[in-house]
Amino acid sequence: MRAPKAANSTSLNGTVIWFTGLSGAGKTTLAVALKKKLEVTGQAVLRIGWRSITQRVKFRLGVF
Repeated sequence: MRAPKAANSTSLNGTVIWFTGLSGAGKTTLAVALKKKLEVTGQAVLRIGWRSITQRVKFRLGVF
């Protein structure tokens, strides 16, 4: 397995894949499966759920 490039590398490229759809449509299932496949190829992957995004925004706005 290939190690991800160092964070200070000047040749880093990124991609965002945003899954949208109805509740229960399989977005999380698809995201988890894709993350596993990409990690097998040596890609650095970060999966962020919507709940963590909204919590961070609320915290920064002072809304709890």
